[in-house]
Amino acid sequence: MFGRLNLTVLSSEKKSILSNLTFSSPVKVMRPFYLDTIGTAYLYMMDISGGMLAHDTLVCDIKIKENSHLYLTNNSATKIHPMEDGYATMTNFFDVEQGASLEYFPEEITLYKNSSLNTNTIIDLHEHSCVAASEILFLGRKNFGEFLHFSNLTSNLEIRMNGNVVLFERFNISPQNKDYLGLGFMEDFSHYGSLYIYSFENNRDLVENIRHSIKDITEKMNIACTLHHSGVIVIKALANNHYSIKTAFKIIWENVRPQLLKEGLPYIRK
Repeated sequence: MFGRLNLTVLSSEKKSILSNLTFSSPVKVMRPFYLDTIGTAYLYMMDISGGMLAHDTLVCDIKIKENSHLYLTNNSATKIHPMEDGYATMTNFFDVEQGASLEYFPEEITLYKNSSLNTNTIIDLHEHSCVAASEILFLGRKNFGEFLHFSNLTSNLEIRMNGNVVLFERFNISPQNKDYLGLGFMEDFSHYGSLYIYSFENNRDLVENIRHSIKDITEKMNIACTLHHSGVIVIKALANNHYSIKTAFKIIWENVRPQLLKEGLPYIRK
């Protein structure tokens, strides 16, 4: 299986429209809808395959042009099924131009026993753009005895500014070759979430605002945030279900979106 999405978002008559949209099965895209006054295109991406197997590939190449706005999510979790050899690959390219914004909040990625996944995400942003991008990894179903029983997970993230790498994260986890439980890895939590927020307005006051907002979260989880020297705010979370992390990230983004995009976060039905 090779699924692909190519998309360009343009600003036109006070709203953002889709241009040069092409996709191949199992990827499908719904018609965009509009919920705010800045003309953000709210878009659902759907994977109709039911999950990924060995040698399957999903590629998204998305360009958000000057002064346009995109909110992108998907309809359900991405399931990485057991495989005897090989691995599945997910690759995302985002190009965010001056005055544009990207809000990327996908559902979790679930790793089943004996599955392998390679993820690559590259976000190339303009210094006067705004980005909020999240990822939630489910590292095995505890109730089925599958926690940390996948074969391999390799994750690569690059955030670039005007073509230059300003933040780079990479990890490679092979539970079948190393006892991560013995190291206290994940602190017995099954879900690992990351949220990256960039705006030229980012500063330590905004970080303190985020820290204050997460103090009121009652879910059982570990969460922390920091301001990277590149200007990217990095938030990391550990929990035992995706809903806790998803809710925490929503609270954070609801709190800072009015400051960064001058518009509150509307209710998005799922």
